[in-house]
Amino acid sequence: MSLHIRILWGLLDPKDVPGDPPTGILEKFSAHCSAEEQLYNFRDPRSRELISPMLVKIGTSASITKRGKLATQVRLVEEHMLQYIQSYLARFGLLRWCPDLRQSPYSLFNSACRIVAIDTFKQALIVHTYAHVQPNKSYVNDISLLIKLYDHVVHHYHFLRYQRESRNPGCVRAADEASPTYHGRKRVRTFS
Repeated sequence: MSLHIRILWGLLDPKDVPGDPPTGILEKFSAHCSAEEQLYNFRDPRSRELISPMLVKIGTSASITKRGKLATQVRLVEEHMLQYIQSYLARFGLLRWCPDLRQSPYSLFNSACRIVAIDTFKQALIVHTYAHVQPNKSYVNDISLLIKLYDHVVHHYHFLRYQRESRNPGCVRAADEASPTYHGRKRVRTFS
């Protein structure tokens, strides 16, 4: 789930911290979605795309130039899955997947982001997109568990990083780079 969230959010460097969504995305979403029932209509495969999927931006394997475990995992995600994600986001009218960490995790906009993340994650598991990380697919239909995983990754882990970065810009990256794990990986990378 964590890898999937990073691809959706475009956080392709382990030290990246999520930011606020562009104001235009929130305004456009509010213009075409004002009730929870509409979110479920967007999920219907027969629903039309509100925007062109070509306009949707997600973290793609083509944009990865770095080395490392995360970059290697992202490069293994096939292009057709990325296109599926773009098409799914287009049905919701989202140019980018970017939860608003300033709002409640259960606001309408964040609920749309949750639905997109969980539905596309389930699809990715079914078509073996993440076979290289050997996920346990027996939980693919346990929606309660998937929501808990999502909430932990987005509204706990990334939210805490977002809060620290908001209070003291640059501190999260500095802390990540100062960690022994980072220095060990950097040292191993120079030998390979």
